[in-house]
Amino acid sequence: MKLLTRNGQVAHVLLYGGRGGGKHQKGSDIELGHLCHGEVSGRSSSDGLLAGKEFEATWCHQKIRHDYKAYSLCCFFLEVVAKLAPQVSIHDWEQDQDQDSEYVNNDEMVGFFRVLSNALIYLDQSLIHQSHEGPIDLTGQLALFISKLMLELGIFPLLEKCVLSGVPLASQLSLGLLAEKGGFADAGLIGDGRHLSSHTSLWKFLIQVRQTRYPDFTFSEDMKFVPVKELVDYFLFHIHLHPFDFKTLSLVI
Repeated sequence: MKLLTRNGQVAHVLLYGGRGGGKHQKGSDIELGHLCHGEVSGRSSSDGLLAGKEFEATWCHQKIRHDYKAYSLCCFFLEVVAKLAPQVSIHDWEQDQDQDSEYVNNDEMVGFFRVLSNALIYLDQSLIHQSHEGPIDLTGQLALFISKLMLELGIFPLLEKCVLSGVPLASQLSLGLLAEKGGFADAGLIGDGRHLSSHTSLWKFLIQVRQTRYPDFTFSEDMKFVPVKELVDYFLFHIHLHPFDFKTLSLVI
């Protein structure tokens, strides 16, 4: 089983004492996206795997698995983190038991766990309350996850000044996002025809993301105007991956 640890590393763990049914017919409560707690005791009998036991789910999503699109988004969240988070080896794990590892105190790595856990809980809670508040915006959930992850990775777009002229962006009427420049620019200065529509709504959304904690975030009515695909393209550009590198991306955008 592939697990994301609290210090932001991906560990491959062989679980012993699993709940596979048996005579008590009690299925496992560990599924994709569940928060688990257990004991990892070092090397297993299988090469390259850590041994784990007494694992149990401490948080389980209630609605995600019953909504195909939400479950696809959940799988995309997991796929992104699995590609970006560092893999922990048996040697690293055993060394961590003797002394503090540099990975444990690396806030960027811890950020993987922080963003993923917040994203899954936020998504599930949104599904729970959707009957009262109307259908949820899954593309907005995607944009929020990517934006929060970019904050943790240090690749969040520059929001204060035009990356071409240095003029404050707040004074510009129409903006365009330039991935190769790492921020926004006055759309009038972009002459290559890439920005036929303004990205000002995306700029406002990112300001809100930067200022608001994940659990406290609320989507505005302007979210429907946010060009989420351009945000995804910016993210992929900076992590040096292509849309085809993800099996689940085409299911969520």
